[in-house]
Amino acid sequence: MSRADQTALIGQATNKTLSDQSVGELARLVEGVRLTDEPDYGMVKKFSNEEVRRMYVDQVSKIHESIDPSLPLEERALLAFEARNSLRTQARDHMADTKTRKILDENKPNLSFDDLLKSKMERKGLTREETLQDIYITATTTNQNVNSMFGIGVK
Repeated sequence: MSRADQTALIGQATNKTLSDQSVGELARLVEGVRLTDEPDYGMVKKFSNEEVRRMYVDQVSKIHESIDPSLPLEERALLAFEARNSLRTQARDHMADTKTRKILDENKPNLSFDDLLKSKMERKGLTREETLQDIYITATTTNQNVNSMFGIGVK
């Protein structure tokens, strides 16, 4: 995918203008974010809920390792947000339990960056800057209620 195509795609998805460095980082990060290292040969391998959740928790914890800390906060928050949404979608795609996947899709959908930003500002009473920091930090944490539901202790 060309740099121009990446910029257009990311801009459409996020309604944000990113630096060339961030566009490249986002494309690299989302392409490089994989729930499992196993080759898929065009097919998505299915796992138990617990197996998928363990892989998801592990990969989410590594998101910050792939983001350049010299980028502006908003761009780091957006990169982390997009990486986590990508991992969340991949995890759900790998779930053998389609009934539980449907429940998660309905009750815990992937939000847009702007929707999450607005929601957190309203719910937590934070400034925009504080909310961006919160999004960046929480991109590497997982929902403990969902972890417990799938038999995973606090991590």
